[in-house]
Amino acid sequence: MAIIFNKQKEQKAYSWKDKFMDEPCFILGSSPSLNDFSLDKLSEFLTIGINRTFLKIETSVLMWQDIDVYLENKDRIKNLNSFLYSSKNADPNNIANDHFKVIYGEFKQSFEPGTYYGSGSTIPIAFQHACVMGCSPIIILGYDCLYRNGITNFYGNNKRHNDKTLENCNRGLSWIKKVSVDKKVMILNSKEELDNIVSSLNKQKNILKRLKEQHV
Repeated sequence: MAIIFNKQKEQKAYSWKDKFMDEPCFILGSSPSLNDFSLDKLSEFLTIGINRTFLKIETSVLMWQDIDVYLENKDRIKNLNSFLYSSKNADPNNIANDHFKVIYGEFKQSFEPGTYYGSGSTIPIAFQHACVMGCSPIIILGYDCLYRNGITNFYGNNKRHNDKTLENCNRGLSWIKKVSVDKKVMILNSKEELDNIVSSLNKQKNILKRLKEQHV
């Protein structure tokens, strides 16, 4: 389990602007490659999962905008410790802690929590949310837009995938790479990369902790 928020009813995502300045955030996608990573290493970090990533790990935040995610999993989702954050249309019975609005069209950076831009892929929406929170670095895994042996997702095949699915995924991935030039963003493709990043971040945390203790 990753860092978990206090899910009091009055807590809304709009209060998160710049709340996690310079805190690392891991965003988890749904590609089959997600199964390559040892996600238990993320227990001390802020994490954002999308759609059905809760089948793999309980993240700090779970985001979805697909009504099928709700219809097929609502009983399980509402019992998660994650902060539940969905589009209004994908949460007809209001099990989410808060709702976001999507302005459909091209992906672009949001500057206010709760309103995000682009359609066809949820990872860029989660990425915009992490940026609004002030997270840095932002580390993305399970988002390579590749099938494996005909398998669409880490949990098996998604019956809703069509000719547009990978096209939208690659469009979102290209946008993230483009806007990441002046941001600390890493898109990981192997278990070894994750191990190295987590080790480096933990060392930094320990150094900062010792420095604070020396100045108490």
